[in-house]
Amino acid sequence: IAGQSGLLIAGCTNSGDVNGISARETALSGGWGCENYTGGIVGRVYGYYDSSSVTSCCSIGRVTAQGGAVCAGGVVGSTNITTGYNDCATVESCYSNGAVTGSSPLSAAVGGVVGYSWNSGAAIVILNCYSAGPVTGGEGAQVGGVIGLLNGFNDSNRLEACYAAGPVSGGTDAKTGGVIGECKASGRATKLTDCFYLRQETEDSELKGCGRYDVWMDGLDDLLPLSAEDFGKKASFDGWDWDVWKMAEGLDPEVCSVTARPVLVNPDESDKSVPVTGVTLDQTELTLVVGETAALTAEVRPEDATDKTILWGTSDEGIATVNENGVITAVKKGAAQIAASAGDRGAVCTVTVVPARAGAFTEDNGSLSVPVLSGTDGSALLAAYDGEGRFLGVTLAQLTAGKERTASLTLPEGTETFRLFVTDKDMHPLLSALSPEQ
Repeated sequence: IAGQSGLLIAGCTNSGDVNGISARETALSGGWGCENYTGGIVGRVYGYYDSSSVTSCCSIGRVTAQGGAVCAGGVVGSTNITTGYNDCATVESCYSNGAVTGSSPLSAAVGGVVGYSWNSGAAIVILNCYSAGPVTGGEGAQVGGVIGLLNGFNDSNRLEACYAAGPVSGGTDAKTGGVIGECKASGRATKLTDCFYLRQETEDSELKGCGRYDVWMDGLDDLLPLSAEDFGKKASFDGWDWDVWKMAEGLDPEVCSVTARPVLVNPDESDKSVPVTGVTLDQTELTLVVGETAALTAEVRPEDATDKTILWGTSDEGIATVNENGVITAVKKGAAQIAASAGDRGAVCTVTVVPARAGAFTEDNGSLSVPVLSGTDGSALLAAYDGEGRFLGVTLAQLTAGKERTASLTLPEGTETFRLFVTDKDMHPLLSALSPEQ
């Protein structure tokens, strides 16, 4: 939704995968200039006032960051608030339903909701948020089900009523926590209240709520592990001021169909739904003439997925549109991405729109032919030349917009090469195509 924002972002949904890649493998002078902020909704929240917030947003795509100083979050990559005023940056009523992965030879803070939060004056507040997908960090990373690295110095910092229902894991020497990977808050500057995470066994011991902390924090004992079965019981969330069995307030179920229900196994209601694991398209690249249409076919895996509904979208309706059946219409010259999604998976086809297109040149008994399609009325001129480039002959075919026409030329003696010229009705050039030999 935004690479960086200092404003309020509310009620937004992302269903696509987000990938942040940096070529930096060593820090620049002073350690600056190599940050990699990657988030499902916002890469970096950077501001001075309490309007620097993200609320009622959800991301159901995968978030992946690699290289540079990684800050990767399912909702927000990093919150950096530097004001000296007593304002706050809030991430509220947001969730991520996709996998979050981050790795780098420099540093990596990876969180299911927020990757890295830092403040020197304003408070960081994260409440009523959750992550349902796996969160994974590389060697030496700070990896948390809700937040990877919390580095705050305001007495009003809060992490409240949040949970991580997916597995959390890190590479060698990673600081890994079910809720927080690492906390470097000064004193008891951060208050933790009613935060849950999925109970899981690590190689050494049971996963802790916070992987590493400098000092004891208020509510550290309240970072509680729940079994997969307990996540499916309403009683586990008694006392919360938001109903985790309903959509977070402000989210439109018609836009964001993934509910806030944290069920992993649900013996009470025998939920046996089969999730979508992948979507593929029959074509990943298309070239269309202005006005031309083409249909894409999407395949949802597995075959027995409970909900195989396909949602279609385009990156630029001014270039190419797509309807609910996957039929694309080329609008004007340019390139657009057509996306098909089901559940939290999707696939993309890149569509290039051109003003005119020529087919293959064919020769038969001394005659040359080529099919031509134009998005506008115009002409196709097929010309022949000898080996020294001297003009030998030409034929002209009138074109009607959207109707393919074959231009044919009886090749004069001595013909070595030929060229096709396509123009509109005012003789403006649309296409020039050389013979294959050239």
